[in-house]
Amino acid sequence: GYESQEVAVGTKTVINITFASDNVQLDDVVVVGYGTMRKKDVTGSIAKVNMDEKATFANTNVLQSLQGAIPGLNIGMTTGAGTEPEMTVRSTTSISASNNPLVVVDGAIYNGSVSDFAPSDIQSVDVLKDASSAAVYGSRAANGVIMITTRMGSTEKPTIRVNSYVGRQYEQPT
Repeated sequence: GYESQEVAVGTKTVINITFASDNVQLDDVVVVGYGTMRKKDVTGSIAKVNMDEKATFANTNVLQSLQGAIPGLNIGMTTGAGTEPEMTVRSTTSISASNNPLVVVDGAIYNGSVSDFAPSDIQSVDVLKDASSAAVYGSRAANGVIMITTRMGSTEKPTIRVNSYVGRQYEQPT
């Protein structure tokens, strides 16, 4: 937000007003299907992870960063090279259909792989785990909703961050 200001007009014909940022810590907010709400006002089951807190871990995969961080989000890492990890919110709900949650990135439904994102490009991840919090998405949210908020540009000084990881994955022939 911005600081409140009172400016006396008097006989001035031109008034210069400069907005000054007010960096007061607000109540914790979470993203829900129709906007943001204060965490204490939400009645549904929602979990939030601030990715800045996860920046100290050397993960190149968003799902590895989230593994174990959100109660009820199960991420099953697969062993095949280049395979996508399985995600379920709460539990498996279908034997034949997909159990993957709906993924929403910056308010738009995303049909690609969550692993396409670098952890450093994500600001926060909210997981909507029950029907009341995910109702705005209808039946598509039957398996939960993962809401990803990406980082936006800022007017601060540019910074360069370099992360380098080396690894290899292979399968032994049987």
